[in-house]
Amino acid sequence: MGDGRDGRRGWAVGHRTRRLPAGRQPYHRPVPAAIVLLLLALAALVIAVPVRRLVRDGRSLSTIVLYVVVLVALAVGVSELALARYLLPMLGVVYILPFITWRAGFDRLLGRRPAVRVSRVDRPAIEAARNVTPPQSGDAPDGDQSDGESADTQPGARSDTAE
Repeated sequence: MGDGRDGRRGWAVGHRTRRLPAGRQPYHRPVPAAIVLLLLALAALVIAVPVRRLVRDGRSLSTIVLYVVVLVALAVGVSELALARYLLPMLGVVYILPFITWRAGFDRLLGRRPAVRVSRVDRPAIEAARNVTPPQSGDAPDGDQSDGESADTQPGARSDTAE
């Protein structure tokens, strides 16, 4: 399985390993678990946006799971396979599919108008207008002059006319 020219086994079928000079180790730097968890949380957040749209549209659980599996498979394929130049556009199209309103878009293209549904709203009867004018009575509240003098003629009142 995967023997190189020098007889060493490779890590994959047909992969040839390369000899390192004596004393050198291959560069395999471990990724901290916090970064892996952060990347997984970010990926879940990115996937949650179209999934929420599918849920709000009333899609079945099996359709949503199938969508997530296809999206994850394409993402893994883009990052791991040599076919990334073909899979990356497919990943983009699959990601935006839930945001396309097919029926409304076709109706708009074909010139069809959407059906308008009108429902009656029961409104309460209009009440008669209320009289909000204060009643005219012989008793004047404090401060009002009932003998015919206006506030302008009181002593100490400010007058807008020039003297």
